[in-house]
Amino acid sequence: MKTVQAVINLSEGLYLSLSCFGLTRERIVSESKKLLALKYFQEKLLSLGNATELSGMSRWDFIEYLSSNNVPVIDYDDDEIGREFETAENISGSAGIMKVMSDSTVLIGLAKIEKTDLLRDIFQKICIPEAVFKEVAGEGERRAGAKALREAAWIIKKQIADYTQANLLMTVLEKGEAEVLVLAKEMQADLVLLDEEKARKSAVRAGFKVMGLIGILLVAKRLGLITDIRTSVETLQREKFRLSEKIVNMALKQAGELV
Repeated sequence: MKTVQAVINLSEGLYLSLSCFGLTRERIVSESKKLLALKYFQEKLLSLGNATELSGMSRWDFIEYLSSNNVPVIDYDDDEIGREFETAENISGSAGIMKVMSDSTVLIGLAKIEKTDLLRDIFQKICIPEAVFKEVAGEGERRAGAKALREAAWIIKKQIADYTQANLLMTVLEKGEAEVLVLAKEMQADLVLLDEEKARKSAVRAGFKVMGLIGILLVAKRLGLITDIRTSVETLQREKFRLSEKIVNMALKQAGELV
């Protein structure tokens, strides 16, 4: 992939002031990229994947960086919240016959709370493109949950065929997000698991049903796989996977758990 170099120009006096605090050129550039990535993601100028790429961090690390700075990883608009609840309501105990694709954010969120097996219990198996496998199992190699994802026989890794379409989608989405949508089209998916808002809207425009992490927890409760969603949501927050307060409250209300 071709790259474009962006340069930060500092006056000599400013650079000397920063260097007094032990800030090297490399660290100044690194911290600047992280802050820009956070700002552009928060303002919804970049998708989660593209913001992660700008930050120079892994998807796992950037999710935690956002959460540490009180920026929700998942922050749907009203349309997406309504779509999430509607899709979750229509997933039944026969969901195992569905063709399901997944992006990395859903997998990372479930891995953080040690509930990746919910996907197996609901869908029997899911498919992910190679770029997503790299994000969850390669970049997160040392993470406790990454090993379970890497060794899960019910997670099927697939290679996409249409790289031209993936490259076109990468003008607005990151590689993993783009490959998920291409793979969904190639395999005629029944459902795409996505939490990134830009990717969700692209999937809906392409005619796919979408659902994210909150929807999975709602389905799991309805099927008796978990007793409540509140515990999982609170664990996510503790594990630096931040959800917006609006989504949390609406999800708890949907699950009948809002006190």
